Amino acid sequence: MGERIITIADHARSSEEAAVKTVLHSTDTSSTSVWVVRPGQQVRLHRHHHAGDVWVCLAGSGLCTPARWPWPRRTPATG
Repeated sequence: MGERIITIADHARSSEEAAVKTVLHSTDTSSTSVWVVRPGQQVRLHRHHHAGDVWVCLAGSGLCTPARWPWPRRTPATG
């Protein structure tokens, strides 16, 4: 597989009404996306049964509130 460089600014889209997810690459087992979340917007609470999320904030700041998640979570204490 060759080198793949993606300039996020070329793909990221935004909306005044709601956060926007743009898929950059997807396979049967993984997906790479960019979210544009403007001040006051939220990403809908959701879960992935066989995958996880990695969030990187490129500008501004964000708040992740996993304590509000309504399903069991694995932590170092609970394994």
